[in-house]
Amino acid sequence: MTSTILVEAGFGYAPAGSAITWTDITQWADVARSQIRITRGASDELSQIQPGTCSLMLDNRDGRFTEGNASSPYYPFIRPSCPIRVSVIVAGVTYRRFYGAVTDWIQGWNGLEDTVTVTAADLFNLLQGDDALQPMLVEEILQLGPLAYYPLSEPADSTTAGDIAGSGTGALAITQVGSGGTLTFGEDAGPPADGLTAPVFTPASATAGKILTADLGTGFADASSLAYLFLEAWFTTSTAGRVLFSLRSDSGLYQIIISLDGTGKLRIQTTIVGGPLSGYIDVVTTSPNLADGVPHHIVYDEQGGYIYVDGGTGYAVLVDGMVELRHLSIGGHASDRLWSGSISHVALHAPAGVLSAPLFMAHYAAGATGFSGEDADDRVLRLAGYTGIGGLVTSGTFSPVASQGEGGRTALEMMRQVETTEGGKLATHRGSASLVFQSRTVRYNPTPAITLTYADLETGGVSSATDTQKLINTVTASRPGGATQRVASAESREAFGPRRQELELLKTSDLQVLDAAYWLVSRYGESRSEIRQVPIDAYSMPDATYQALMNADISTVLAVASMPATAPSSTATVTVEGYTEAIGQSRHLLNFHTSRTYTDAVWVLDDATYSVLGSTTRLAY
Repeated sequence: MTSTILVEAGFGYAPAGSAITWTDITQWADVARSQIRITRGASDELSQIQPGTCSLMLDNRDGRFTEGNASSPYYPFIRPSCPIRVSVIVAGVTYRRFYGAVTDWIQGWNGLEDTVTVTAADLFNLLQGDDALQPMLVEEILQLGPLAYYPLSEPADSTTAGDIAGSGTGALAITQVGSGGTLTFGEDAGPPADGLTAPVFTPASATAGKILTADLGTGFADASSLAYLFLEAWFTTSTAGRVLFSLRSDSGLYQIIISLDGTGKLRIQTTIVGGPLSGYIDVVTTSPNLADGVPHHIVYDEQGGYIYVDGGTGYAVLVDGMVELRHLSIGGHASDRLWSGSISHVALHAPAGVLSAPLFMAHYAAGATGFSGEDADDRVLRLAGYTGIGGLVTSGTFSPVASQGEGGRTALEMMRQVETTEGGKLATHRGSASLVFQSRTVRYNPTPAITLTYADLETGGVSSATDTQKLINTVTASRPGGATQRVASAESREAFGPRRQELELLKTSDLQVLDAAYWLVSRYGESRSEIRQVPIDAYSMPDATYQALMNADISTVLAVASMPATAPSSTATVTVEGYTEAIGQSRHLLNFHTSRTYTDAVWVLDDATYSVLGSTTRLAY
């Protein structure tokens, strides 16, 4: 047997950081006295995967792991959230066993001995501590790092509107133009999927009413001179010929005005650089009439010379680039063409790097539908991105999910909704700052990846249970805005009594909800024996088997052959749901939490195993 342990720490890095420089601290890991203990996954297939954990003891006789010790080579990075990973090298191949972040450095003494016990948890633990997400449209805009962003969702009694970009630009204030007119926050709905409100501008005339104005500051003015702008906003109006918003420099030499012309087409006016203030380049696009009383989204791409409408068609607007822009007016320009209708989500971007227009155009789908209809894996990747986790490893074929546009829950809670809807498994990656998402199809009719014999196991921990722990024979299922439906197995209810389950799924049709309910009842409407623990000392196995066990993870299928003669069958086939492991000197104990693989068997036409009438004719969905 040839195996070694590798323990590494990413001192000074964030847990979800990229390009971490790892420091090998293996020589201080005291595995002779205290095993490295790792937990991963869930106890069974009906439970959600919980944060994985790791604990180990470090020799601290030289004080290198003492917090605040300035002579430590790791100073000042002995602190919580330090990235840590544990690996096992078997026959020259490295297998990552744990990736996470330190939660505790616990220093202890026994006489002259000094040790530090490290406890760590994987990325799920970090995600559990996140705040609730804002609406998806807000999160999408913030991801692109705007210089100024005004959602304009303040309550009705507000007189100002704040920037949430975090760059320190000024608040918008209600400014009177002429006399009369109103501007009321919270009076209209914003984009259909965000759940926020928008202010309504009701001028007394085209030249008298209230607008919003702000001094964006020198920082914004400087940034607008160094990079090309992307400007975006949502609006609803039935009045053509009015100004949506404008930007100008202190001197007024540079100005850009975005409006609708008298027929409702998009219009952009900019000052002629170096020309008189009264001189404008005036471009009226060939857009449709946008003064049609329905919500619209526009994005102006200064570098590309296009303005995009509702995430689709772009219209060429070849005007001069603007610099030194500092003053923002929403709902009018000076005392001219005051807006009548609502405006929201005004965002001003001056990206230092290269960003493409489609990134901004996607904000239409965020606001209009909350990305309803995108596949479950794409949704999980999107939600993970809001937290700074950019990696997702997927397997299987995924189904579409409904909108989560209003946010209001943590990213992990929203990902859990998607996981439940998909009927798949969401976990963290064992070797990197990424997530793992398996669709339900991964488990359809799998073949064992590893075959063990009963004699290979730590047989004191093997048992076969036949009970009603997982029995489900009555399911009530629903979806947002859809029907509530019930599926029940009369045969199972008569035999075992009612065993109920409620599902709230992000499906896009009632038929999909019904299929999911039937699938659950067909799998768990009967009680069959299953082995729920498979304990094995991997270190005692041949290298090839040890390596196969190191590859085993959630949803891996194991076959245990040569079961005792009194067992329900001579070979038990089980699916890994999680495990605990203890790694020490000349010992590596794995205790797999398992479920009965047959639960995920689905019908295959004319197959000798999966097409047996009355036995294996369960339809997949």
